[in-house]
Amino acid sequence: MYEFLKKKRARVSVIGKIPGTNIFECIDACEDAKEFDNIKIIRYEESLFYANVENFKYKVMKLTKINPDSELKKMAHAKKIGKSIEPSSYDIKHIIIDCSSLNYIDSQGINTILQVNIIKK
Repeated sequence: MYEFLKKKRARVSVIGKIPGTNIFECIDACEDAKEFDNIKIIRYEESLFYANVENFKYKVMKLTKINPDSELKKMAHAKKIGKSIEPSSYDIKHIIIDCSSLNYIDSQGINTILQVNIIKK
């Protein structure tokens, strides 16, 4: 039971590049690591499956200030009435999900990543 709960609340890190190198590190753990302008690199450090997709969406929303659910609803409504909408203006233009720590993903996890991808197009 402990392992299940631990996976439900996975750690999420924002990754930045150490200037002058090709090394990327967590910006909280390495003070030299710097984020790129308009790009957010997010490392989700656990499996992504049905029990923690809401936590994943919450963390992405918190780090990027984007609400995937409301954006998808706006897009669906615009499509229904046959209009196109301008993407919401965000400081972040690209989101990179670092899956190097992901050891398992189920269909709901994939669907959640696709939702984030659709919103940022």
